[in-house]
Amino acid sequence: MKKYLLLAIFSMILTGCGMSKYHIKSDQQFNNLSSLLKKLDKSKNNTPELREQIETLYLSLSKQLLTDIDIYSTLTGTDKWDKIISSYQTLNRLSDVIHKSKAREFIAAESYQSALQVAKQNAAADYYQLALDKMQYGDKASFREAYYLFTKVNQYYPGFRDVKKQMDYAWKQSILNVVINPVTDQSSFYAQMTPNRFGNSFNSDLLQRSLVRDLGGDFNKNAPARFYMDREAHLARIDVDWLVDIMWTRLDVPYPLTRTSTIERSKQIEISKDSLSKPVYQTVTAKLKITQRYFTAYGELECRITDAKTRDNIFLRRYNSQTEWSQSYATYTGDRRALTDEDWTMINNNTPLPDRQDILLVLYQKIYPQLKNGIYNEVKDF
Repeated sequence: MKKYLLLAIFSMILTGCGMSKYHIKSDQQFNNLSSLLKKLDKSKNNTPELREQIETLYLSLSKQLLTDIDIYSTLTGTDKWDKIISSYQTLNRLSDVIHKSKAREFIAAESYQSALQVAKQNAAADYYQLALDKMQYGDKASFREAYYLFTKVNQYYPGFRDVKKQMDYAWKQSILNVVINPVTDQSSFYAQMTPNRFGNSFNSDLLQRSLVRDLGGDFNKNAPARFYMDREAHLARIDVDWLVDIMWTRLDVPYPLTRTSTIERSKQIEISKDSLSKPVYQTVTAKLKITQRYFTAYGELECRITDAKTRDNIFLRRYNSQTEWSQSYATYTGDRRALTDEDWTMINNNTPLPDRQDILLVLYQKIYPQLKNGIYNEVKDF
């Protein structure tokens, strides 16, 4: 049985390889040609009908691709090269599968490798000039666009002219200088906080400083932006492009609610043995009074990015967070021997309520990754 299973798997692999061997493009007509070529390989005699079908379909597909190239060549946009190059690549793939099959015996499939290389070189030249034109605008958005155009040039024709030098220049000119301002609090939550382990600057420093550090600061040379705290940018006389303003719009830490309940416990315990050494049991009982204190805290943080020169809005998003806290305490009356280990955990529980700073830190830690990624993605996609 195992032998037959292995043979079946091997047969499936061969079948899959046969299909991929002649795969040209995910299109019905190309798939039809692939199926005919596979059928031709399996046939012992090359029937005239099958040969004619293959030759007719091959010529039809080749002619259509060449016609498409002629039409694309009349277009004016540089994106025409993507279509032209794709068509030449399909023509070459079409030629390859013919040479791999028995169809090579009756079809002289033409290679378009030279035409493809010429198209790639022409595409590189057009995209290169378009990138140079973009840089003439002088703004960072245009330099960023020019960088991606130069990247495309290098993909089509690696090492074209001085493309790598131009890529490096365009990238450096496109880097944004981003200032993250101190965090503000619209909810007045911070005003109610007492001095804590973060000093007295939790709102101004912790979130602001962490973002600048984790986003790469001014030392990550591969990042699309340099990040600064406001006072750092001022002292270094940085020409600021974007301002990031972060504000807690909601910080709600309600007073804990209380829920009480009573549970009866009973247990049989061995108190002695009788004359036959059999255990004698007694039922003991206790009453457990449980007090549960709980609350749900909510936080909402708004992040707004504006252009430092025009004050135009670039990005605005709000991030939400919540955390639930619950703690159970207990007292009892009756026989302590009736209580469970879980009961004693509640009885001995002396954990205090978390303070406001602890709750704020939890809310902050849940929101922080979303906030950081939101800022970085906006800068990266600029």
